[in-house]
Amino acid sequence: MTTLRSSGGAGASELGVLIAGCALAALAGPLVARSPTFVFGFLGLLVVLAALAFSARWPAVDVAIVAVLVASALIDLPQHIRVGPTTGQGVETAALVAVMGLLCLNGYSGRGVPSISRLWPLGIFLLWAWLSFTWAHISQQGAQNVFVYMGFAGMLLIGATAGRWAPEHTFSVLDRAFMVAAVIGFSLQALSFAHGGHGNKFAVSPRPFGLFAVLVVAWFMAAHVAGVRTAKYFVAAAILLTLLSLSRSALAAQLAIVVLAWVGTSTNFRTVVRAAGAFVVVGALAIAAIFLYAPLNHRFFGGDKAQIGGISINVTGRDALWSANWQWFKEKPWIGWGAGSSDKMTSALPGGVAGHPHNDYLRLLVDYGVVGLGFWLAAYSTLLVLTWRGWRRALPRGGLDMRIQCAAFLALTGIAMAMFVDNPLIEIAKMAPLGALAGLALGVAARRRAEAVAPDRVVEDTPELTTV
Repeated sequence: MTTLRSSGGAGASELGVLIAGCALAALAGPLVARSPTFVFGFLGLLVVLAALAFSARWPAVDVAIVAVLVASALIDLPQHIRVGPTTGQGVETAALVAVMGLLCLNGYSGRGVPSISRLWPLGIFLLWAWLSFTWAHISQQGAQNVFVYMGFAGMLLIGATAGRWAPEHTFSVLDRAFMVAAVIGFSLQALSFAHGGHGNKFAVSPRPFGLFAVLVVAWFMAAHVAGVRTAKYFVAAAILLTLLSLSRSALAAQLAIVVLAWVGTSTNFRTVVRAAGAFVVVGALAIAAIFLYAPLNHRFFGGDKAQIGGISINVTGRDALWSANWQWFKEKPWIGWGAGSSDKMTSALPGGVAGHPHNDYLRLLVDYGVVGLGFWLAAYSTLLVLTWRGWRRALPRGGLDMRIQCAAFLALTGIAMAMFVDNPLIEIAKMAPLGALAGLALGVAARRRAEAVAPDRVVEDTPELTTV
């Protein structure tokens, strides 16, 4: 297998960025005085530039992985920067998708991973999303949404290629990137809580952080069930900070991931009992937090309430958003209104508080109709099935195979749950890492099958991986 090496020493590009960073950092004081939110976004941009500069001589796939994980760790900081008609998040999306496109054109296109062909509905969905502009007005939000879908597909192909031809190296890079990303994201959320208490948006917003933490919990729960002792501390920190952020949907998804991790590793009576115990403990802790922790209790049962199963639950206005989006869907049920339409029409509702439907399945129905939602669900459910089977097959072997398959399945499940009440589908910082995890799982599974059938061909067919 090709050995991937990085060049030592700092080059001119790294030195230049370091000097520029010092000069720009000197502006932090005046910027904070004028706009604290802007400076957080500004500093986040510096973090991205520094990460890219110091990884400039790494293999291209490593740079892509570092970029998407750092972008994910910055949560919603890029939104604080205006770049012409868009925000830093729009620029982030376009830049990452452009890099992914170049990598795919240079060989990172899922070569040697037969299961990629089973994801043909995802390709049809992307085509359908672009075609939707022919019966709808082209909008900035619509284009950005489609770019995010492309980013998910791009990282899927890149991750599959890396998993097929350099699994150990890619796993090592991803593991370290997740650790760094977790520290950055946790620090930003801790800063927000320290400054303004529960649910504030001083540095980062609660819901985007919670969705980022879903990915972190998935990765480190996979490590925990594989026997990595330090992994449980990352999981505990993510759940605690999500609790303090009062992001209910993300907290529920994370707790579900914890239970699923133990359920998926059950192979005999003892492990089944252990999984049942995990379910009871997590359930008890969740109930205790809801009823005994006053801020979370008010978040569930105070404010804008709606009757759900005979219980009054705070839906924070989602019932009105969902009702409006459902009516729009019924007007054009088959092909939808076109990319970005749900966001545009939701923003125009009386009050204009929400710019998103807060349900990505409704978003897909409104934007792309039953046809679009059908293709998306077909592709996503295929990924869930493939990663679940890969996880169960890898259990006897353990090691990185099991960790990757487990993490991919848990992350896919957690994001699918969050999509019922949130908007991860249109955030590149969530969907790109998710695509990388799912692709890596498919690539590793393909490699193991190839090794079992013809070990010599695995070495002979290994391509040279492009460096930046």
